[in-house]
Amino acid sequence: MLESRATVVLTRSPADNAALARRLASLDVTVIEVPTVDARVIVPPGGVAAIGAAVATCEFVTFTSRRGVDAFAALFADEAAVVLSRATLRVAAVGAATAEALFALGLADVITAEPATAARLGDQLIAELNTAELNNAAPVPTAARVVVVQGHP
Repeated sequence: MLESRATVVLTRSPADNAALARRLASLDVTVIEVPTVDARVIVPPGGVAAIGAAVATCEFVTFTSRRGVDAFAALFADEAAVVLSRATLRVAAVGAATAEALFALGLADVITAEPATAARLGDQLIAELNTAELNNAAPVPTAARVVVVQGHP
């Protein structure tokens, strides 16, 4: 009688699947990769100028994925790190992979959610905003306090 072998279908890109695919293979699991995400940069209404204006007046820019960081970098080309380096701007990432993408742009200080969930990042941002207000560390701008950059398929 033949023993059945487990099969797992991974739907992310091979690069995103690499560690999990190796781990599953080491457990003698058959891995089938079927990437289902095609990420593209979409210029929002108002274009790059609107993004730059929002970032220029907010306290936090929050990235929810590496793809969001990649899209931001593509839109701003060589100026991405400059745009994100304003002295009073804080940059946040939903997880370690997103933070690594920001570090690759040349940023040194990134708030990172642990564990890597949007809920945890939200909690951290609220704590940071409350601390800034209590310490009167930075004036509350008249525009949005947090800009979220999302990478969606």
